Amino acid sequence: MEKETEMGDQNIYGSIFSKSPNVVFRQIGEESILIPVANEVGDLSNIYNLNGMGTKIWELFDGERDVSEICRLIADEYDAPMNVVMNDTAEFIGNLDDVKFLRKDHDKRD
Repeated sequence: MEKETEMGDQNIYGSIFSKSPNVVFRQIGEESILIPVANEVGDLSNIYNLNGMGTKIWELFDGERDVSEICRLIADEYDAPMNVVMNDTAEFIGNLDDVKFLRKDHDKRD
């Protein structure tokens, strides 16, 4: 299975994600960062920098929108080809899932 379209054995585009409570998002000037926290202390050795599109995608993980809706919004805002946005978003989700920054709430069809 391709990582770009699948996470584990499930297609992610109908999935709805929310942000983990164990990560803090901060915007400093034009830079956006994600900081994992444990016991209310930030793990400064594992800070993740986000680019503009990554920041926008992160902001859209609200527990209500599915991944395909997030991709449509990003494609419209950045005037980017949908297939490129879908692949980039799936890779981004895979990376965030690897470090436990996201929670999969449910699938839209549930």
